[in-house]
Amino acid sequence: MKTYFSSLMNTRKEKVSMLAISIALIAIIAVGVGATLGNESAEVLPSEQTKDSPIETQPAKVASLVLGGIETSDGKKLTIDLEAGRDNNFAKMAWKKGEDIIFSVQCEQERKLEVGIMSVSTDKVHSGTVTTGTGKVTITVPEDGDYRVYIKNHTDHAAHFIIELNKKLEGPLV
Repeated sequence: MKTYFSSLMNTRKEKVSMLAISIALIAIIAVGVGATLGNESAEVLPSEQTKDSPIETQPAKVASLVLGGIETSDGKKLTIDLEAGRDNNFAKMAWKKGEDIIFSVQCEQERKLEVGIMSVSTDKVHSGTVTTGTGKVTITVPEDGDYRVYIKNHTDHAAHFIIELNKKLEGPLV
C-alpha cells in the first residue's frame, strides 16, 4: 500500500527536486533569522538618519576604556572608572619641554593610583603616584612632543575617581 507522499515522488528525479526545495527553504529561513538577530544592536549610520535627526559634530565627551570609562564636559575635570590592576592612556596633546602638567586626584576610596603622561613617540611614561586616592602630582614635560594622559589603578579593587588638570585636553579622548 502506497502512502500519499510516496505516490507524489514516484521517480528519483522528483525526490531530488523535493530535497532541493527543502534545503532552499531551510536556507532562506536561516538567513532571515540571522538577519533579524544580527540587526538588533545595529547602529544608525549618519547616512541612514532622517533629516530631523541631528548629527553631533563636537568631539566626544565620553570615551570607553578597557574595563572602565571616562567622562568630561570641559576637558579639564575628568571622571574616571578603572578596574582593579588596569592601566590606560587617552587623549593626545602637543606639549612643550618644561611645561608643568598638574593632576589633582580625588577618590572617595583609598586607592593607589598612578597618573602622568606617556610619550606618543616612545611610549615612555612620566608619572607619579597618589597612595591614598587623593593628592596632587606634577609632571614636567621632558621634551617637546605629543603626549597622552596615563592612568593606572594599582589596587585589587575598581576605582572611581576624579582628575582635575591644569591644562585643557583638546580633541577626542580616544
